[in-house]
Amino acid sequence: MPTPYDRKIGLIYWTGQSVGENSIEQLAQTIKSQMPNAQAVFVKTADGADWQGKYDKKTQMAINSFNDIAKWVNVLNSFGLEFHAWVVLKGQNVNGEANRVRETCNTSGVRSLLLDVESGPGYFSGGADSARDLIQKIRAGIAPDFHLGLNFDARGAHPKHIYIDEWLPHVQSLHPMVYHKDFGIDVGSALDNMYAAIGNIGKPIIPMLQAYGGVNPSDIFDGANKAINELGCVGVTIYRLGTMGSREYEATRRITFPTTVTPPPPADPDP
Repeated sequence: MPTPYDRKIGLIYWTGQSVGENSIEQLAQTIKSQMPNAQAVFVKTADGADWQGKYDKKTQMAINSFNDIAKWVNVLNSFGLEFHAWVVLKGQNVNGEANRVRETCNTSGVRSLLLDVESGPGYFSGGADSARDLIQKIRAGIAPDFHLGLNFDARGAHPKHIYIDEWLPHVQSLHPMVYHKDFGIDVGSALDNMYAAIGNIGKPIIPMLQAYGGVNPSDIFDGANKAINELGCVGVTIYRLGTMGSREYEATRRITFPTTVTPPPPADPDP
């Protein structure tokens, strides 16, 4: 099943004050000069029913409408970079949240969108009915083939807490958060645990690797190398821009994809 992420490195952007650059152009220049092998930028466009610009102090980078998304698309494209979006869903204002997602997806040049669905304070607090209603409203208002990915914590009971069975029929790829230092384990073990949990679902996996909180920069390369060459992941993303410096850039530049595709190993789900 092809995805918009095949053989690509994606970089996650949160908000203007989280990066040192003061414009979209400056951010794109940093990416192209420091990580020329990265092709995709995932930009947060909404938090619940709010445009992300509500929380952004850099007005020249803030997203307060689909017109601002179009500006991002045009600037990134001029640097040879793809615009992908991500949103945090909360299940509190179903219509408002669905509207923000649909407006994002229907903006020309947006390649895909990740639905960030997490349990806990400030994240998804709706029940199964809210999850079902929300994803159905989203799908009804976008092109049938528009690519949605599910961004979530794959550990333990976390998928159950977000009612993952409601989301899975409507998304085409899985983007588990593999924040190994936060999890208190090495990156290889975190990836093995991730694959044991979701490798048998049957959807392409694009892990989101940790590059914040004092992570050893070599973990970025080691994690990407294992994900791509051992687990058969079609691509990787790195969280996030603004926490990466020269050593993280160097580790990212070392990431490559094999010339031939290795089938992923059979999943051995953890009961």
